[in-house]
Amino acid sequence: MKDEAFAAEFERQRSEIVEAAFGMIAQNIEKAVSTLVGLLDSKDERLKRLTANDVIGHFLKRRELVDLEHRLARIEQRLEARG
Repeated sequence: MKDEAFAAEFERQRSEIVEAAFGMIAQNIEKAVSTLVGLLDSKDERLKRLTANDVIGHFLKRRELVDLEHRLARIEQRLEARG
């Protein structure tokens, strides 16, 4: 009984911390993206290449996630239709 209460409280507090962290990220995402894109104009060719690679990687990951969301939605629709 004690362990269950501890685990529940631990999970609640962990969730609060995670939500707070995501809130901070959300509040600063525009600044972070602007900073990253600004580095594309760096005179340091190595930094430009690394930054370009990061930007492309983030773009491709987002595209992949959107594709997976669409595929999952189609699967869910088919399953619902079979009902």
